[in-house]
Amino acid sequence: MSNTKLGHLVIKKATDINLLGPTRVTQIMLPLIRRARGRVIMMTSGLCKVASPVRGIHCGLLAAIEAQAECLRKELRSRGVDVVVVAPGEFTAGNSWLSDQVILEQARDMWAQLCQEQRIEYGKDYFETAVRSLETKYTKCQ
Repeated sequence: MSNTKLGHLVIKKATDINLLGPTRVTQIMLPLIRRARGRVIMMTSGLCKVASPVRGIHCGLLAAIEAQAECLRKELRSRGVDVVVVAPGEFTAGNSWLSDQVILEQARDMWAQLCQEQRIEYGKDYFETAVRSLETKYTKCQ
């Protein structure tokens, strides 16, 4: 499989999980929420406001969820439905699911999926520095 196809698969998976999944669940539940004059709560992150190297797709998808929530808020206000965005800050304490090893493995996979032009453009030093900046930040209790 070509690097371009792998890159598209990564983007598709991220989009399915972070944007399309929440959108589908919201659409399915919306008739019940409207009837109950309930509340839609969408989870994003501060990352949609503070971009981070090597996380462009993730940051963009979170920003899309926030924009979607704002649209829903305006559409549903007259129907008595609240739309709330929860955007927690960074949290690391107790996160045993993310380790330096996992981050490095993901980074190696990302690097392998880049085409030669992208590798030359970014350079291995830049890429490794960006990944290393995530290691301690997201894996060590503070």
